[in-house]
Amino acid sequence: MHEQSEQSNDVAHVLISRKLRNKVLIKSPHEIDQKKIQNALSESSESNIFMLDLTTLETDEGYTQEVEFIKIPNSYITEIKKYNYNYAIFYVGQSENSSQLSILSGPATMDMVQVTDYDGNVREFMSKKICI
Repeated sequence: MHEQSEQSNDVAHVLISRKLRNKVLIKSPHEIDQKKIQNALSESSESNIFMLDLTTLETDEGYTQEVEFIKIPNSYITEIKKYNYNYAIFYVGQSENSSQLSILSGPATMDMVQVTDYDGNVREFMSKKICI
């Protein structure tokens, strides 16, 4: 499902399902560069991967890196480009429907976004401005 409203600039504000937000833990003897993590995630998926957050903890055994990201299907990017947007900011919404895409008339409000994961832990809910 797609909802579209008029927007005043070239940045699409896009509300996506909370099911598109993912988290992985990487344990390694060495800290892994953010760009390498991004590339590895992107190569392993047919969707577009955008990192939301990267947390690195150093332990006696090495490093633990928690990577939070969103997986945006190619069809979403195509849909957004149909409206002549060059950039997008993605917001993790409360919907469980992974096929729901809403292009908003401006930034999402706090009552629209899902700020916690399924366990109630506070999570990142907004991407940076992304060139699409």
